[in-house]
Amino acid sequence: MTKKRRKKYFWRIALPCLAVLCVGLVLADPWVFSRLATRFPRWEYVLHREYGQAHKQLTLGEYEQAARSFSALIPYRDAEKQAADAWAALAEQSLRSENYDEAVRVYGQLGDARGEKAARIAWGDALLRQGKPREALAQWEPFADDETVAARLPAARLALARALKDAGQAQEAYALLFSLREDGEAAKALWELCTADLSRAETAAFSQRHLARLRADGTALAYGDNDKGQCRVDTWQGVVSLAAGERHTAGLRWDGTVLAAGDNGMGQCEVSAWHDVLQIAACGDATLGLRADATVACAGGTPSFAEAVSAWKNVAWLSAGEDHAAAVTAAGDVLTAGSTAYGQWNTGGLPAAARVYCGPHRTLVVLKDGSCRLLGLDGGIKKEVEAWRGITRASLALSHAAAITDAGVQSAGDDLRGRCRVSGWDPNTLCGLYTIRTATIALTANGKLLTTAPEGNLPWEDTLVWRFPQDS
Repeated sequence: MTKKRRKKYFWRIALPCLAVLCVGLVLADPWVFSRLATRFPRWEYVLHREYGQAHKQLTLGEYEQAARSFSALIPYRDAEKQAADAWAALAEQSLRSENYDEAVRVYGQLGDARGEKAARIAWGDALLRQGKPREALAQWEPFADDETVAARLPAARLALARALKDAGQAQEAYALLFSLREDGEAAKALWELCTADLSRAETAAFSQRHLARLRADGTALAYGDNDKGQCRVDTWQGVVSLAAGERHTAGLRWDGTVLAAGDNGMGQCEVSAWHDVLQIAACGDATLGLRADATVACAGGTPSFAEAVSAWKNVAWLSAGEDHAAAVTAAGDVLTAGSTAYGQWNTGGLPAAARVYCGPHRTLVVLKDGSCRLLGLDGGIKKEVEAWRGITRASLALSHAAAITDAGVQSAGDDLRGRCRVSGWDPNTLCGLYTIRTATIALTANGKLLTTAPEGNLPWEDTLVWRFPQDS
């Protein structure tokens, strides 16, 4: 191809492209656009006709077509405003006809955050009615700070938890219900989901060497002597109750399985195969678990101790002390195993029992008539303790005992360093009571740990408290 012909073809291509570019630049400028419409009547007539057609579409409720027609006319007259109005009308129409996806899209296109929020809230309401709580939450959770949205979230989360449970996703259901446990309906669903009996759960546990507790967020912590790893519980998940042996810690999970950490010299931490456990307890070197079939699992302890405990049947309540364990059957009989050096086994001739509490060398049996009997080591407190009535919680240490009774919080024994000074505690606010060698400790309904120790209350205000569903 000659140079002359190349030049000819270049201009054939370049000139139309240049013309299109110039026209585009001219039409993009509103002032130039209006000048053209004024200067060329034919141009004005076409625009006016199309503007009228767009208005007709708007009047007929054909909002999307009107919006697109007005958008094509921008910047003619007030086409930009009319297009925005048409899009807004389309969004409102979509919302009224429950076409929420379209409403959200259009409001988003308009940059109308308020309208988009209203559409998403309405969409979530519709999804929840359709039995789709997960999808409803996806629409609502970005606006969780809004009071009207926040009020909707618990019901959706509860519905999702129930759906997860029905789908066999119990772990996810538990985590969701745990976060909602302050709500009465969610608390009821949580208690129904758990294999573990939350009415027996202890969210704090004490030995003479260490203490463990569950925090309000469900995590476990332990403090004190960690020579055998008994405080390595911070990775535990889903634990609802704790028990502490001399150098080990046990945790009961919501699904009835059990975890343990610490000294395993007697096999007291070999609990990984346990299941369907309702309640746990720990002796110095043993872990016990009350199963749903009313038998008791035992890990650790001496062979004779383990054999005796494993033979128990029809057990309704379980407790363990430093050197022995005891249980109450459904018929009210008291069963014991372990050391009997101080007579803590002397249960013969007792009337029907309701509960039993074990401590170092002694056993407190609460009878069904509301009275109690102290067996084993007297320590000068037997007469005083047996005068207590209506015991709902009790704990025994070597030097003293304490209980929540009809008369309030009571204690008996050696008051060295004020460990028996509990009369000022309000029994109506207490959810747990514990005695150790040097102090009495109580768990309040708001998660605080009170103590009689001179140093003052323990510095933790976020201990987990299980509330009965009717109290939630």
